Amino acid sequence: MGPRILTSLVFEYDCSSLLIAGLLYDDFLAMHDLLRKTFRPVLSMDPALTKRFTRRRLICYMQFISITVLSILIHYVGVTPFVGDPEGDLFHRLFVRRFFEDNYALVVLQFIVFYTVISIMTFGSIVQVTMCMYSVIQINFQYHLLVDDLNNKLMFHPDDFSLIEDYSHQQKISKNLKRCVEELLKIQAVATKFFKLQSPVILVSMVSGGMVVLVLLYLLLGGNRPFSHFKIAGGLFVAEYMVVTFCRLGQEYSNASVEFYDKLCELPWYYWGTNNRKMLLMILTNTKELTISCFGLKDLNHTFLLYINRIWYSIFCVARKVK
Repeated sequence: MGPRILTSLVFEYDCSSLLIAGLLYDDFLAMHDLLRKTFRPVLSMDPALTKRFTRRRLICYMQFISITVLSILIHYVGVTPFVGDPEGDLFHRLFVRRFFEDNYALVVLQFIVFYTVISIMTFGSIVQVTMCMYSVIQINFQYHLLVDDLNNKLMFHPDDFSLIEDYSHQQKISKNLKRCVEELLKIQAVATKFFKLQSPVILVSMVSGGMVVLVLLYLLLGGNRPFSHFKIAGGLFVAEYMVVTFCRLGQEYSNASVEFYDKLCELPWYYWGTNNRKMLLMILTNTKELTISCFGLKDLNHTFLLYINRIWYSIFCVARKVK
């Protein structure tokens, strides 16, 4: 009688796993909305990305509904036949009675295996979401700083071209452009690193998913109370769904960030002010004195021109390597 009561208490305590999983899933939806708001400048620039994230969220809801229905089917179809003879199922006859003479050992084993798997999956989910949040927020924040610097500090004033002949001012702009390129390289390094980490994370989630399936089959064939089986099965299914969804969401955000910053490198002057953009295009594409005079620029320093060309050539090279 004692082992049966202990088994019941342990698995009734585990019944709260479904409630915890539901709360975590609600937190996941809230975090998903936060990520969408944080990444909205990127989404607003590409309608295809907006459609992709909308479709991804719809698939998330459909997966959650499917998992709930599957858990109910497991409860009524896969567990109910064992109610009449809880210790008479095939798994119990072949394995439990042969390898576990004391029921306390079986209870302890179930407890350790269940919480080990849940702890691994929870830790993996937290790490994945933390990486995604940090990367997206950092990239978005650095992007705004970059655009502000380009528009307000790096190039010449829209209405004052007198400083173009000042060599010290040219050197100052050159240093600022170089710093800007370094910041852009850091941004791309973060996005690329996060993108490369997706493959091992997804591989770990697949291994965790396999462990979840094995533990779920073990619990379903173990002969304990069916109501506890239903809640544990539902909790495991939701937990596995959350891990896979977190990985896929991180993959989508990393892909979007890499695509966005590739476009930023290909057309760097597109995000600048109109006058600054025209000036840089003029410097990079045409060095004839007549054309320069039309823009109010005279005696352009040749060293400064080579410096700018060298900087932007490095940007294009980096953009090709990232792809």
